[in-house]
Amino acid sequence: SFDSRGQVQSTDLGDHVLWVVEQLEPVQIHIASLLSQKDIHAELTIVFSLFTREWNASLSPQVLRRIASLNILLGVSIYHLSYPEEQSESAVGVIR
Repeated sequence: SFDSRGQVQSTDLGDHVLWVVEQLEPVQIHIASLLSQKDIHAELTIVFSLFTREWNASLSPQVLRRIASLNILLGVSIYHLSYPEEQSESAVGVIR
C-alpha cells in the first residue's frame, strides 16, 4: 500500500498518481512476474474522501501510458464526507 499524503506537496491528482507510479516502476519486472502467476491480480486504486460534492480532476496521457505499461488495473473510489450538520439532513433525504 502506498500513500502519497505527506510525500507530495500538491493538490493536483496527476502529481499524486505520478508519485505512486514512480514507486512501482523500479519493481515493474517483479510485478510482471507476480502477475504471470495464476489468480494474481494488481490494481492501482485512487481513493478520494471529499467534503465537496463537485470536484474535477484529470490524468495526462503520459501518466495514463505509464500506468498502462505496468499492466495493472486503475480503479477509482470516491467518498463524499458529510459535515456534521449535513448528517442529520441526509438521513431524511434533504438534497441541496
